[in-house]
Amino acid sequence: MLSKIIRERVENKFGQEIRYSKDCEVLANEISNTTSKKISVSTVKRLFGFAKGIEEPRLYTMDALAVYLGYKNYDELLLEFKSANSSEFEIVDEIRVDELNLNVELALHYEPNRRLKLRYLGDSRFELLEVGNSKLMEKDIVVVSHIVRDYPLFLANVIRQEKNLGSYIAAKISGVTSMRILPNEG
Repeated sequence: MLSKIIRERVENKFGQEIRYSKDCEVLANEISNTTSKKISVSTVKRLFGFAKGIEEPRLYTMDALAVYLGYKNYDELLLEFKSANSSEFEIVDEIRVDELNLNVELALHYEPNRRLKLRYLGDSRFELLEVGNSKLMEKDIVVVSHIVRDYPLFLANVIRQEKNLGSYIAAKISGVTSMRILPNEG
């Protein structure tokens, strides 16, 4: 359920990969002891895919993870992903919006079971053609500067029926899990 990026950060801080159910027990105790925020073993097991349950964790849980990683809260952690201040070399799987041709269509997926089909309108603007299991709606116009697998999807603006609803962050927990440019049907 966690994005690859957040999972790696937690494992880095923890000092080992979370490979077994028993690792989740130790991690839950460490998070609770380090942050003074109680997080259950079953919650950690769900986050790391060892147990089924609620598909989207509570904000309290994500805040506890963020505090464990040295942030004030989860929103502060997300802002780091959004900022260009992080400096490290990393090969990322991304779609460069500034290189897309007009009317190119994209398919994006993220957890829990969310999907978007978008058409590029130019100037970083996309029209949502299909929306599955999301607060976004078909025909919304969204402004996106870049799309990176395993990272949250930052929409600078969401315009619905000519009204700007403001910024929106999708894929907060899992990051974008799948993205592809759709074949041209014309």
